[in-house]
Amino acid sequence: MASPDEIISIDIAQPIRLRPAELAEAVRQAVNEATALAREAVLAGTEDMPGMAQVQSEVARMQRDVLAGYKADMDRITARLDEL
Repeated sequence: MASPDEIISIDIAQPIRLRPAELAEAVRQAVNEATALAREAVLAGTEDMPGMAQVQSEVARMQRDVLAGYKADMDRITARLDEL
């Protein structure tokens, strides 16, 4: 699992032009996919363990909180880019 301090690098060979809303949507989709994959990895094979229903519920709540935070951040970024 990546640490919160890990830097992610994306190499792009060709210039890409996107509207701010398109960039925000692409980032949202990537975050949603990454979060869903991480959640699935955490929950894989744990369904039969005692107390897992509560753990799964808490993981789902945390996922919603993270996604809400990303959405708020992306909305602020999109609004700022639209001002430029």
